[in-house]
Amino acid sequence: MDYFLSEYLSNLIYSSIKTLFMISVVIANYNTKKSIVKTLDSLKHQNHDIEIIVVDDASTDQSVDVIISNFQQVKLFINKSNLGRAQSRNIGMQNAKGDWILFIDSDVWLDKNTLDNLLDYRNNFDLIYPKLIFQNGTIKHSKPNQKYPTDTGCFLANRAKINNILFDTNFKYLEDQDFFIRCYLCGLKAKYVKSAVAYHQDPEITNYGSKKYFDEMSDIFYGIKKFSQQTKKIGFKHHFKKINLIKGLAAAIFNYNYFLYNQNISTIKKIINIFTPHKKFEVKNVKLIKLFFVAIKKKNETFNDFS
Repeated sequence: MDYFLSEYLSNLIYSSIKTLFMISVVIANYNTKKSIVKTLDSLKHQNHDIEIIVVDDASTDQSVDVIISNFQQVKLFINKSNLGRAQSRNIGMQNAKGDWILFIDSDVWLDKNTLDNLLDYRNNFDLIYPKLIFQNGTIKHSKPNQKYPTDTGCFLANRAKINNILFDTNFKYLEDQDFFIRCYLCGLKAKYVKSAVAYHQDPEITNYGSKKYFDEMSDIFYGIKKFSQQTKKIGFKHHFKKINLIKGLAAAIFNYNYFLYNQNISTIKKIINIFTPHKKFEVKNVKLIKLFFVAIKKKNETFNDFS
């Protein structure tokens, strides 16, 4: 009798602890029918009751049908048009009920104990992020920034602390960096948890062309303008620096597709790569140079309208 009473009390206490706070998961999805199944499956194996929100950004690959057929517990929001990842995340966050929100990309999935390992640090930190490993074994950030995240595909955030920090929809790819910079400037504390592991689908080479180059140059220029008066206050590495525009222009002049190379190699190695046979974009140098200046011109106009 004592054994069963003890077991009952232990389960009751554990259940009570689990209900002390609620966890919401926000996933922005666009045409990731295959990988989002892995993402959602991995969430089912976490040791917590969680609210799962998927915001589909007008996918054309039957992602919605897959979610509806196989994951009835998911709260699904469908954008009528493609609004971008930043706005999709904002929609998810505004509809989430959790005290903590796990933002995870639709091509990322968790190890079994990832959420537990992240939550271990919830009492002392506001942003908590895991080690992110590609399928081929490489780590997304081989030298993870211990102070603050930059562009992780998965992170846990204290809802109360980020309520007024939405994702800036003027960014196409670097909305994470902008978000984390504003979190840093607001005094939020971040923690990298090496024991928490998430896996990232290997990137498709077809996505690393001139369109991404254009969008990244636009984002970098916009970020430089946005934080021009606060650069010295940002205490961690980020992309919004003029040197990255210079590197982008050099990449256009020499048609050097830096997306296809390890970004952690030394500057000397990068220079050697430029002046030796290297991987190129799918368009010619002249087209890339034109894209560079068009990106800056358009984003400058956007910034002026925004400010």
